[in-house]
Amino acid sequence: MEPDEKENGVEEKSDTIEETVLCVDDWRQRWEEKRIGFHQTTVHELLVEYKDRLLAGREHIKIFFPLCGKSVDMKWVYDLGHDVVGVEASKIGITEFFEESSLEYTVEPLTTITGNCYKSTDGRVQIYECDLFDFNKDLAGQFDAIWDRGAMVAINKDQRKSYTSLLKTLMAPGCHTLLCTLFYDATIWPGPPHVVPHSEVYDIYGDKCTVEKLCTVDVFEEKHKSWGITGMDESLFVISVK
Repeated sequence: MEPDEKENGVEEKSDTIEETVLCVDDWRQRWEEKRIGFHQTTVHELLVEYKDRLLAGREHIKIFFPLCGKSVDMKWVYDLGHDVVGVEASKIGITEFFEESSLEYTVEPLTTITGNCYKSTDGRVQIYECDLFDFNKDLAGQFDAIWDRGAMVAINKDQRKSYTSLLKTLMAPGCHTLLCTLFYDATIWPGPPHVVPHSEVYDIYGDKCTVEKLCTVDVFEEKHKSWGITGMDESLFVISVK
């Protein structure tokens, strides 16, 4: 399927204002200040609707959550019987996930990179407190599935190729990724979250994966009015290793 940048009559714009560039410490500070408007308190509707495209009929698989925060999606797939591995720079987000999920956990320092591993006592949830770009397959192996709801739209635009290169190394044979992207008028709001053009998804994943756009939905909310924008769409892609 070819990319279509005119979904719902909206065309991507090439002119944007200067991007907001954030580093790892900036995200940690946002957690400290409880500026976590990106966190959703309910399981993502598109994950529920399209879970079969992620799981592909498989049971007890290992699912990766990049920049996971304290996503309730992790507990949801855990309760479905799958194993969860996340990466998050803020220990606040990680500890709140375990506490709010009523999961007991242990903490162990990492030896090959800077950070810690938080692990549920049954071993089925592991969240790595580290810089995402330090994470690698030697730490937790490869994954059967990846749920990218807020990672690609959060990282700086000039990091996208490095980010997708990392994720490709983490994909096991048969890996299925569900990727959410956002579209709004980027001439008004600098992000994050950032606009990710549909064409870019095909370009940066197409060398190793097949890419299919599943849907585009209206996700504009009252809080987005403060950004100055008047609309926002979310698109969902399924990305499969060729």
